[in-house]
Amino acid sequence: MKKDQLAESTIEVTGRRLRLIAKSVDLDNPKEVTEYLANKQGKNSYIESLANAYYRYAKYNGLYWEQPLIKRSSQPPYIPTTEELTALVSDAGKKYSLILNVLKDTGMRPIEIERTKLKWLDLNRGSINVETAKHGNGRTLKLKDHTLAMLKEYIGKNNFNLNDNIFPKVKTMRRVYTTLRTRTADKIALQGVFAQALVLKGYRDIIG
Repeated sequence: MKKDQLAESTIEVTGRRLRLIAKSVDLDNPKEVTEYLANKQGKNSYIESLANAYYRYAKYNGLYWEQPLIKRSSQPPYIPTTEELTALVSDAGKKYSLILNVLKDTGMRPIEIERTKLKWLDLNRGSINVETAKHGNGRTLKLKDHTLAMLKEYIGKNNFNLNDNIFPKVKTMRRVYTTLRTRTADKIALQGVFAQALVLKGYRDIIG
């Protein structure tokens, strides 16, 4: 997969999903995998992600496999209120409040946040040069004044070199975010709906 220039995060997630499938069936038996996916419990979007992972495995191992068509649910996503989003950010602490605000202002993907280097920031203009995670063209994104002020404070308190990545890895952000979203959901008593909606990638998708 590295030869196809897939992102490290994609390779890692694919491996994790293949290991999950391999606990139940033989990866070298496409028929068993098809039956496994047909009987798998969960959201169609998740089952589709498993199918995509196995498609890569079959392709790279010369196996013929006709990937099943899995229809995603047309149910609209839960849209949190401004009050709920504000509660999430206020509970996050300075570093993760900054990260959430950058996501909100720019629509960056978590992997793009992870890759952000100090030299890509223009603190005078309030912008970030982004190296896209999907092999497309890079882009320059603007930050709101409040987020820019938080970013300047964050950089001022850390001894970053120009080539340093200034934010945590996606794994770390996801782990912290899972704890944060659960704590915030409990605090505002939304009976788990908010917690289910606000996953790390989902936060970017929800706020656009």
